[in-house]
Amino acid sequence: MDYLLPPSGFDVAGLVLKHLHEKPSSRNEIAKAFGISRTSLSRALEDIADEGPFVRTKTVHGDSPGRPVQLLEFDPTIAYSVGIDLARSRSTGVMLNRLGEPIVKTWFPSNLYPDAMTRAIEVCDRLIKEADKIGANAEYIARVGVGVPIPVGQRPEIEQWRKDVLAPHIYGLWPVPVLVDNTVRFGALGEAYWGAGKGKKSQFYVRLSKGVGGGFVISALGSQVTKAGEFGHITVPGGSKQCYCGKLGCLETVASVDGICSAAGVADLEGLRKAIDSEDARAVAAVEEVASTLGWALGMLQFAVNPEIIILSGEVVEVIPEIAGPIEQEIRKHLMPQFPHAVSVAVAELEHVGPALGAAYAVEVLVGARAK
Repeated sequence: MDYLLPPSGFDVAGLVLKHLHEKPSSRNEIAKAFGISRTSLSRALEDIADEGPFVRTKTVHGDSPGRPVQLLEFDPTIAYSVGIDLARSRSTGVMLNRLGEPIVKTWFPSNLYPDAMTRAIEVCDRLIKEADKIGANAEYIARVGVGVPIPVGQRPEIEQWRKDVLAPHIYGLWPVPVLVDNTVRFGALGEAYWGAGKGKKSQFYVRLSKGVGGGFVISALGSQVTKAGEFGHITVPGGSKQCYCGKLGCLETVASVDGICSAAGVADLEGLRKAIDSEDARAVAAVEEVASTLGWALGMLQFAVNPEIIILSGEVVEVIPEIAGPIEQEIRKHLMPQFPHAVSVAVAELEHVGPALGAAYAVEVLVGARAK
């Protein structure tokens, strides 16, 4: 699924809420600030009230005698949308308020529970408990986005599982619209809206985890178009390792968690970090191979779409953040020396929370756009 996402807060209700979050105001002050009539403002406030009590009233007594003033203010503690990421390594959930601000977060290792359904319900249960702890209100959830580490929209059996199994389970907790899509797409959105890609015209998001994926985000006139493909299944030069997809030499066989750990001769990423810190030759060579191979792939991508920034994410990058420098150097090796190229490689700022945030953002704006 590709997303055309309008900018957040582009409608009157969104603008009013943002204003009230920054400064509690009277109805007259709000109408004057936006140059709208009291009637238009009343409609916007009615629309907000139909969704939930996101605006509250407080009475203020001035210094001079007279009637007290009623001020409206935004309540940031009421949850409005939920984002869930059911990645192979970690399951993560977030609750956002009506302005898209995170108010509750939770996560746990995915191997604690055997299947995606159980993990999805557990994420929701933990979010509700965390909301209770801090006094947040989870009674007005209006939409839920769920990221899954599978190629959504390409295989009939996956589509059936998504529509007939996963979405109904979530709907059983919250009877609201549920959007299910690939975790990499949502991760790219999260970084574009909140993280390292914020304010950039275009970005390519790479996730090095149990698998390898990539998502492209283009921003124009305040909107964002997000696309993602099977970046991890590009065949790399000289690659000969068997990939689970059936091909030989996929990028994923080199740059995934299993690929790099196997090449380094370690059991897991913790062992890889220790081996690198002790300057183990095999581990260092494995990291260099990842930088070289990924740098080649991203260099070819640079020729095709020329993103303003490349964002590296996933457990491999969290454990070896210094890999960003060698990858950028490798990218430059494959570009034409006679032309200047503004190559920028950054480590993701949101880590494992990014896809869950992106899921909440995507479902919020996508469902909202359909309702207009």
